[in-house]
Amino acid sequence: MIRLDSRNRNLCAVLSLLVAPLIYGQEVPSARAPETKTPPVIDGLPDDEVWKSAQEYGLTVLQRNKEGQRPLQSTTFRALADEEALYLSVRCAEPAPQLIKAQMGRHDGGISHDDSIEVFLDPTGLGVEYYHLAWNTQGFQFDLYAGEKGNTKTISFDALIPHAVRVGQAEWTLEAAIPFAALRLTDKAAVSPKWRFNLTRTRVAGNAVDLYTWAPLRYGFHEPDRFGALQVEADIPWMRYAFQFGALARQVYSKADGSLAADLTMPIENRTGTNRDLRVEAFCVEAPAAKSTGTLSLAAGTSERVTMRGLTFAGSGKRDVAIEVYEASGKRPLATLRQAVQIEYRLLEIDVRQPFYRNNIYPDETVNAIAGRVTLLDSTRAKGGSLSIGLSGDGIASQSSDAPLGAGLSVDFQFPVQNLPIGSYRLTAVAKDSAGTEIGRMEETIRRLPESTGSITRVDRDLNLVANGRPILVAGWYAYGYLMGHAQSAEARSSRQLNLTLGLSPEQAHRKGMLGIVSVECAILCPEAVPLSKQDVDLPPAYKEKIRETVERYRHHPGLGGWYLSDEPGSQGVSPVFLKRVYEYMRELDPYHVTVIVDLHPEEFIDCTDVYSPHPFLTPMEEADGRRWMRRPMTTIRDEMREVLELGKRRKALWVTPGLHRDIVPTASQANFEETRCMLYTALANGSKGFMPYTRGEGWQSYETRYAVESFFEELYNLEPILTAEGGVADVTAVSDGKAVDCLLKRVGKEVYLIAVNTSPEPKEAVITSDAMKPCRALTVLRDGATVPVENGSIRDRFPGYGTRLYTSARIFPYMATLSDVREEIEWRKRHTRDSLIFNDRSVIVRTSDGRKAYIPLNTHNGVTDHPGWIATTPPKDEPLWLEYSWRKPLTIGRVVVYSDTLTAFDVEAFAGGTWKAVGEARDVRAPSVTLTFPPVETVKMRIVIRGGVAEINEVAVYAE
Repeated sequence: MIRLDSRNRNLCAVLSLLVAPLIYGQEVPSARAPETKTPPVIDGLPDDEVWKSAQEYGLTVLQRNKEGQRPLQSTTFRALADEEALYLSVRCAEPAPQLIKAQMGRHDGGISHDDSIEVFLDPTGLGVEYYHLAWNTQGFQFDLYAGEKGNTKTISFDALIPHAVRVGQAEWTLEAAIPFAALRLTDKAAVSPKWRFNLTRTRVAGNAVDLYTWAPLRYGFHEPDRFGALQVEADIPWMRYAFQFGALARQVYSKADGSLAADLTMPIENRTGTNRDLRVEAFCVEAPAAKSTGTLSLAAGTSERVTMRGLTFAGSGKRDVAIEVYEASGKRPLATLRQAVQIEYRLLEIDVRQPFYRNNIYPDETVNAIAGRVTLLDSTRAKGGSLSIGLSGDGIASQSSDAPLGAGLSVDFQFPVQNLPIGSYRLTAVAKDSAGTEIGRMEETIRRLPESTGSITRVDRDLNLVANGRPILVAGWYAYGYLMGHAQSAEARSSRQLNLTLGLSPEQAHRKGMLGIVSVECAILCPEAVPLSKQDVDLPPAYKEKIRETVERYRHHPGLGGWYLSDEPGSQGVSPVFLKRVYEYMRELDPYHVTVIVDLHPEEFIDCTDVYSPHPFLTPMEEADGRRWMRRPMTTIRDEMREVLELGKRRKALWVTPGLHRDIVPTASQANFEETRCMLYTALANGSKGFMPYTRGEGWQSYETRYAVESFFEELYNLEPILTAEGGVADVTAVSDGKAVDCLLKRVGKEVYLIAVNTSPEPKEAVITSDAMKPCRALTVLRDGATVPVENGSIRDRFPGYGTRLYTSARIFPYMATLSDVREEIEWRKRHTRDSLIFNDRSVIVRTSDGRKAYIPLNTHNGVTDHPGWIATTPPKDEPLWLEYSWRKPLTIGRVVVYSDTLTAFDVEAFAGGTWKAVGEARDVRAPSVTLTFPPVETVKMRIVIRGGVAEINEVAVYAE
């Protein structure tokens, strides 16, 4: 679901001043949605009198669709609004209604391949995140939320939208009422008076495909920069709709007539600013008349769970469930949600707790007993009878225990096993009624694994990654270029801390003393099977064979750290059923290595992997006056961490992949040192045991980001034995203004280690208390040198905005540079080349010898001198390789400094008098930087021509003299 912070108000206020038809300098149409006191009847016939008060707008042909187009078929729409919904009516002229295509007969299917209408809505007006809705002529709906200007999409956004379609003899028509209760916006300040909006039509009646659009799009429908402006003129009480939903849990049981029912439980957060007495209704979309209701009183700013009991289902399988939130006595919904729920009936559940991970006993483990718990899931079947639990297999004597059935039954079991032979064993739970008839059975397989010739990675009960028998804190980059470029540099601080990363082959990782994660994603191994990955189907044979080949290639390699199953499956529309089958197949092929996914939808994909890594993109913003703020609050990380742990029942390892790059929002900024550290320590304080920050090329080049992560990795390297030690986590409370401090306290031996993070941008004073600190007189602040007195188990300290503190009672700790020293070094490096004439100039064009623009051009003139900005990817030809800079107005240049770790010879050439002239040369280069001074020359472009060595240039600085 969409998550927008109220501090969007700054951008929205600016954008609201932009008057259509200009958005980002492009001409776009403008439309009005006048306020109506009488909502139209949604029956598919837009003939209500109220529609006459709304202007009619017409569609034209998508620019790329103009060649060879058939005659334009009139398509028009009108828009209205009130305080509850945006209303749309659409008329589509169709001279051949008998040829209309409407083959997709399910929700969220490929409706855009049918004759259809699509609507794109961005209430913030930013043109970055938007809702995408579509309907075909059968009335089936498609809905998703798109982010990053359409680069990422998630089908997990589902909405209850009243709509109706009518097909006539010469046209088909659509009416829809898009309720504001279905949108996940936090308050009115997050909404612009001018929405980004577009409406499109796909016409496939006949032999060709015609694409119509209201806004002047060029290539496809997902071009938010070119969406039009919709003036929504109703006074919308956004705070009324400010609710957030958590993951939906269900307990399924069998009714006396054989049908299935479920108790549905969901946390709801009240962001409306007012205490609310709520009624929450749940119903199956296929049978809306039968509803289940729950009630709760929810104070402003709090979140609580509500349960809707006894919702009946026609049978097992995937079912669409709707949730509606009302005032206790109200008739207008405050929030609505539609969600696909897998209804699966099981009488029993076995929770194997020893061995902990995957029911496997690994060569580096000693397990003396098979232990766990059996739970009766359906209390309606607990009418006498018995439960039997047994362990059996070749080479051991069978063991069993019995218990009477009863409501809420949970039975712990423990079967001693000494020197269990290598092999597979069967753990069985059987329930029988009073007559001795079996009414339920559940089985789990326990495996004792043999030694492996390669690496072994698994998860321990503290959710640490155990690599070759040693628990580690995962520290690596979700990137390739940064690691290979910077970690091999002599100045790399963190190369010894990096232990696992995505993007390195096991061979490359092993050479650097690390472990690499290998991808088995469908899109990479078997692109032709991607459409099937979006469906609840078995794995295609071709994809299974590609997986098997990849596993066979790497599973015995000492540098293999694990398998990457999917990248943002929720955003890519991957079916949870499909991905779980990939996971099960990987467990069968390779029991010795963990699997990993990066995603933001644990409610769907938590059972599809061993390691789940959320990727919170908080997007720091910077105003013209230098003031900074986050589009999403730092507490987003806390919420996502806790959600994963809860849904995974604390059995799934939790890592984090925070976005540290400059986002595509116009005023977005690279995360600075304090913000980056706060993101990482917030995740650590809330349970993350792995850290794989994600950044694009400009992030690799940022001293702010780099040294924030490296200092964090250095601290992890020194704290790893403490943070991965078994147990020792103590209760701790932090009281501050706004409760903005997150804490993790661990006691190892007699020493205490406390991590505290201020997740607020404002300074905070906090009192932190724990019984574990009572023996301490004072704590030392690591990388600061200050000491804080402890009084009766409490410390009082003041935190800067987004500030972190690491406290310890230990008197001896490895030396690390102070944070002020690191900050001073960052500032010195940022100043080092700022007087260059081309420093960070976005108007400078950088080209390479193959005629293409250089990748991330700013990387070679952004002041970062110790990391490759350009690496030649084209093999040498007869002509030398070169890197060229050009600018709009002539510059007088007389000195050029080239930073490179690999060049041995090069020339500097300037374009003057219509030709290239050599102005300086360097030969037998042995230093990381070379300065060439020459008589000043006026030019509009210059280039570095490679004469020897490897064509890698970190930085080029240009001066007048």
